[in-house]
Amino acid sequence: MEIIKIYMQSIKFDLITKMTEYYFEFAFANILNMLGVSCEIEVHSAVGNVDAIVKLQKNVFVIEAKLDKPVEEALKQIEEKKYYVPYLEKGCNIFKLGVVFGKEERNVVGWKAE
Repeated sequence: MEIIKIYMQSIKFDLITKMTEYYFEFAFANILNMLGVSCEIEVHSAVGNVDAIVKLQKNVFVIEAKLDKPVEEALKQIEEKKYYVPYLEKGCNIFKLGVVFGKEERNVVGWKAE
């Protein structure tokens, strides 16, 4: 997350004045993809769209992002909608990750993994 924060801090101010949650998801995924980490955003499932999925070897990170909301809300949504279920039978380690972006800070302001 510290690397993500550094990259997001370098985005020009005038490019990020009209930020939405989707903007942050897009920037987050692009940064990870530029670093060589496969990240898909808005991954469809039977119950909705998970904000991002990152696959690293035998690890799957199910990521829900929020804008100026508690990180617990993101983790609760992952659990309630069971976004991780499609990966249960694939022999992967599954990590649930809540990420909070701050509109004023224009960056990651909190995160928590389970």
